[in-house]
Amino acid sequence: MRRTGKDRIGLTLCYGPPDNTGITDIFIGEVELESIAGSDGRIHEGDQILQVCISTDAKLTHRRCLGKCQKASRV
Repeated sequence: MRRTGKDRIGLTLCYGPPDNTGITDIFIGEVELESIAGSDGRIHEGDQILQVCISTDAKLTHRRCLGKCQKASRV
């Protein structure tokens, strides 16, 4: 969990090619060891993002996912 807004979640996201509606699959490309996600240990390179901030959308647009991840307070 973030203690301050400056704490880094520490994830590099990778996106599959968007379909004809702009929806894309989102995967973890890298986890920074000295970050919240790295310290937590539950998220690994290659994991697929299925839910962000209680959104039940299995697929999000690149822009919407990035915005939700930047605002997230928990991993």
